[in-house]
Amino acid sequence: MTWYDDDEKRHYKSKYNFKTKSEAELWSADFQLNKKEIDGNTYFPEYFNDWYITYKAPSITNRTKSTYMQLINVLKTSTLSKNQSD
Repeated sequence: MTWYDDDEKRHYKSKYNFKTKSEAELWSADFQLNKKEIDGNTYFPEYFNDWYITYKAPSITNRTKSTYMQLINVLKTSTLSKNQSD
């Protein structure tokens, strides 16, 4: 996974030995979620949802849409529970 910090410096993060692709995607989503803000105004779950609607939803099957929606719900739930505990 690659991301840029506030100074536009590129960073890499990787973790191996996931049992499934969905486990790896959830780890990646959790890592991004812990970074909190993407551009200073947008939290990752909102950014991910916008990205999904714009780039993925128009061209994927209903089963894949269901998988993305489950991930979006997990991200939103994680954000809400984390914000309530802060």
